Amino acid sequence: MRIVTSVLLAAAVAAAGVIVVPDDYPTIQAGLNAAAYGDTVLVMPGTYPENITWPARDGIRLYSAEGPAATVIDGGGNGRVMDIAGNSIREATELRGFTITGGRMEGSSGSGAGIRVSDANPVITGNIIRGNENVTDSGQTSGRNYGGGLYIRNDASGRATEVRFNVIDSNRQVDGAWNYGAGVYVTGAGGAVLRQNVIRGNVNESEHNPSNRGHGAGVYIADGALLFSNLIVGNVNRTNAWNYGAGVACTGTRAELYANTIVANACQGGTWRYGGGVFVYLNTAAAVKNNIIVGNAAGQGGGLYRFDHASALLDNSHNDVWNNTGGNYANCSPGPGCISEDPLFAAGPMGGYYLSQVAAGQPDNSPCVDAGDTIITAWPVNLDSMLLAWTTRTDSVMDAPPIDIGYHYPVGVMTGVAEMPSFVCRPVRVTPNPSTGSVRFSLPGTGGPVRLAIHDAAGRLVRVLTGVGPLEWDGRDAAGRKVAAGVYPWRVEGGGNITSGRLLRL
Repeated sequence: MRIVTSVLLAAAVAAAGVIVVPDDYPTIQAGLNAAAYGDTVLVMPGTYPENITWPARDGIRLYSAEGPAATVIDGGGNGRVMDIAGNSIREATELRGFTITGGRMEGSSGSGAGIRVSDANPVITGNIIRGNENVTDSGQTSGRNYGGGLYIRNDASGRATEVRFNVIDSNRQVDGAWNYGAGVYVTGAGGAVLRQNVIRGNVNESEHNPSNRGHGAGVYIADGALLFSNLIVGNVNRTNAWNYGAGVACTGTRAELYANTIVANACQGGTWRYGGGVFVYLNTAAAVKNNIIVGNAAGQGGGLYRFDHASALLDNSHNDVWNNTGGNYANCSPGPGCISEDPLFAAGPMGGYYLSQVAAGQPDNSPCVDAGDTIITAWPVNLDSMLLAWTTRTDSVMDAPPIDIGYHYPVGVMTGVAEMPSFVCRPVRVTPNPSTGSVRFSLPGTGGPVRLAIHDAAGRLVRVLTGVGPLEWDGRDAAGRKVAAGVYPWRVEGGGNITSGRLLRL
């Protein structure tokens, strides 16, 4: 059976095709409907006014040709932008490189105005999920709004939905009796892995209806989520009654928060304001480790709030919890390795939350440098090794043991990181793209040496080529192994120019 399955899978991959929108089909929905397992739907730049229902089959990759800044799916305020549902949809399905905006769910309740993932576990990579909203009608007193930007319900145990390298910002939920997860809402036994995302400026708020709850403006974990190396900043709960966990609200079991930077989130207004940075509720088992939790605000527990009940279990260690309005801790205390000091943030090429380090040119070392501990988690990868491939330094030198506390920026060219620098440069010709064999990179008019660096989707360096004139990559890594199908960010430097892009391998 295993041999037969492998043969069939190989045949399916070999037969995979590329569907180009709008060249082959005028809309993204039509392209998806026509796609089979292993196909890539490649979308050219533009704004696509669509409300998309993903076909109930696995193995379709929806990629933009030029990234989220150039490729927008706009729901136009006419409902959910994208619905991905069905347990047949698994890790072979990927959504990559779009701006998802203009989703609006109205009525008594709403979920996933930007993207709703229900009983599925696709991979969601390098998107901007922005400006979507769940709005309960005026006069409704029992409305439930879950996941303004992204809603994930995954009941398949052992099959986590992976969300990586996205920007999830400026989504909101309004007037529900329950407003949970304006940015992201996660529930279900399968859970989700959120890594290397920027989650910022999401809001739960009230306009007309009384007795509203605002929980988890940035992220609400109802069950089973790992938050790993995310930047969670400036999210706000400001409903007229209960405001819990502006950055992250943890309820249910298996909430794991490792190596995140959680800063400037706030619970405002209402009667109860608990946990500006992180809130841990009843019947919860939360592990909070190697995080920076600073400058958040709430009535109590501006940094970290644990509900005062025996069922609220918190493993708290090696965090920097400092300068939070309403107190750094409520109903809990600093655990092993925890500090309370200014993290000394430094501005660098991709944003303002690097750590000051003398070796990178700053006058002082952040107390968060080398202050972390080994991370242990059930997710089947070595999280420590991933952190060591990323950086907290403004000169982009990768971390080295002992691990630094807090969010780590990716090294290399990554899709979906909002604060990537842009360069004005001559175009590079990449032919063919998509490709199955060798690829030629030409940077016109340099007249001198050219350096080409190719990375994988996780930011790891795959291959470096140098030379004069066009360079040809044979689709193999530095060890001579043929690389897998997927998207490979590349960066070319030469003649005073720096140019980056992405290559699709089939």
